[in-house]
Amino acid sequence: MYDDKYGFLGAAEKAADIVILSILWLLCCIPAVTAVPAGAALYYTVVKYLRRGRGKLFQVFWGAFLQNMKQGIALSAAVCVYGIITLNWLAFAGQFEVTSAQGMIFTITSRVLLVFGLFSQVYLCPVLSRFRGTVKSILLGAVYMGYRYFFSSLCAAVLLAAALYAVYVLPVSAAAVPAVYMLLLSFPAERNMKKYMKGLEAEDADQWYLE
Repeated sequence: MYDDKYGFLGAAEKAADIVILSILWLLCCIPAVTAVPAGAALYYTVVKYLRRGRGKLFQVFWGAFLQNMKQGIALSAAVCVYGIITLNWLAFAGQFEVTSAQGMIFTITSRVLLVFGLFSQVYLCPVLSRFRGTVKSILLGAVYMGYRYFFSSLCAAVLLAAALYAVYVLPVSAAAVPAVYMLLLSFPAERNMKKYMKGLEAEDADQWYLE
């Protein structure tokens, strides 16, 4: 879709698409329970539309959003519950002195919960956007991918932290950071997920996801 011969105009068009996608994602996240399907739609559109040049932006995004709605809402609820438990456990553990045996146990447990949740969510939206299955299978697939490809997950976690910091320092960057994050995440994620997509029934005649 984007041809190098257009130079600045092509780059500007892609930048505009990144902003539009980020704003679409933000709007679809207003109900917290739709955050995961919105993330899956953002990831899917970034790869199919921005990187592969297939389809139309709104059509691709909205189609992916609706397709992943059922499993996505359940996964959003699971993520919210896990997040609430982890944050409360972190607050509880902070009441104890780390030098005591009890405090050390609570501190280590809270950090394990935090790291496990962080690494498990890295592949949640990519896996949901690409594979069909039950909520359980999608969640287990995301956990497996997150730890099977530990280094890329670690890099993605660092990238996510940088993205959150950028939004914290400059709130207006939220209009572009979500799509940029998914775009950068898609390079290792697509390479890793492609290994599990070969041999699967094609989702359409144009198997762009295997390119």
